[in-house]
Amino acid sequence: IGLGIPAEPLFRSGRYSFVTGRYCSASGNYAVAMGMRNNATNLATASFGYGCNSLYTYSMTAGRYVNAPRSAAFACGMYNDEDETRDALFVVGNGTSDNDRSNAFYVNSNGDVVISGNLIVSGTVTSN
Repeated sequence: IGLGIPAEPLFRSGRYSFVTGRYCSASGNYAVAMGMRNNATNLATASFGYGCNSLYTYSMTAGRYVNAPRSAAFACGMYNDEDETRDALFVVGNGTSDNDRSNAFYVNSNGDVVISGNLIVSGTVTSN
């Protein structure tokens, strides 16, 4: 299914895929792309927002110019640095432009959590 403004380019070629918005592409099977300039190009991918790319199977992106770093990953926020997070399953980008990509937070597949900035806790931290 493709829904959009008449004469606005939408591209849907995957089986059971859905695309709506402007200049979006859902070319993977079971893919979803919504918003503007989003791409969901592999099996069961989803991309929402503006300029986001879900290129790996089962990946999802939401935000502004966000890219999923690997298969089965979720990336959100703005302008994430996917080179820094190749093994991340969850990424929050906090960059400001294509030339200033960065990540506020990410979780790698081995369970490591990386926070770029201060961790502020108002309560008790318990560790086992």
